[in-house]
Amino acid sequence: MPTPSAARAYNASEAPKIDDPVAVFVGGTNGIGRAMASAFAQHNNGRARIVIIGRSQEAADSLRASLPSPAREQMEFIPCDMRLMRNIDAAVREIASRGITKINYLVMSSGVLPAEGRKETDEGIDEKLAIVYYGRWKFLYDLQPQLKAALAAGEPAKVISVQAAGGGSPIDVDDLGLKKKYGLIHTAQTHATYNDLMVVKFAELHPEMTFVHSYPGVVRTSILANAPSLALKALYYVLYPFMTLIGHSAEDCAELMWYALYHSGPGVERINPEGESIGMTNYFGDEESKDRLWEHTLEATRSK
Repeated sequence: MPTPSAARAYNASEAPKIDDPVAVFVGGTNGIGRAMASAFAQHNNGRARIVIIGRSQEAADSLRASLPSPAREQMEFIPCDMRLMRNIDAAVREIASRGITKINYLVMSSGVLPAEGRKETDEGIDEKLAIVYYGRWKFLYDLQPQLKAALAAGEPAKVISVQAAGGGSPIDVDDLGLKKKYGLIHTAQTHATYNDLMVVKFAELHPEMTFVHSYPGVVRTSILANAPSLALKALYYVLYPFMTLIGHSAEDCAELMWYALYHSGPGVERINPEGESIGMTNYFGDEESKDRLWEHTLEATRSK
């Protein structure tokens, strides 16, 4: 089990290096995604092309200013509200239009707290599930050509979904999308299993690539402070002293996530907050749920 400092040292000096690496960060303007983007630039001494996908131009500009050169000048921001799949279609087209023909690392950490009841978009998808599952799935599905191009060049093609590996439960295949039953704990467990099934299915289809689902644990980010619920905002200030004792900073978490990603080979890997593999512990998938979720997602995201 590496300490954050050991992970940081490895990532900076011993992690595999390639020329002109390209990394795309879905949800990269805040929290863990932002920290992972910043760390990636440092690992490569600024020689990296970084693409940030998110909603805040201001946050993207702040991140850009903090990066070393030439990553600062090369960083690109593509605005995208992931609640709508058509926005992801537009973002993927924009990625192609900017001449991004390969992707070595796809980091997906977009998040939102399920603090309110189900809120459906005009596309028929719950807003929260769109951000933590459907949108991630669609970016991964639509960016396969760029990931395959990296492989064809003999370079890494690795994907990490920072979510809740090991935190799921069996899913109801007759209620995919949670239109019948919805609640804080049930929803959180469901999208954890959805992410598990996502990486397993993609690994079956593309065994030469690397697909990681991670659980970052308690991380000191502003997600609670920015929650729409006043109760959750209050909870943030109550819990923050304890979070400083038991949780990682976003920067330490980022180094541990990168350490695990650099060490992961082709196929599926599920990792814990310390960057260690948990294998298939607390995996609640089976063939029926995996295949039915895949078909449901193809239809829900209009990807057929």
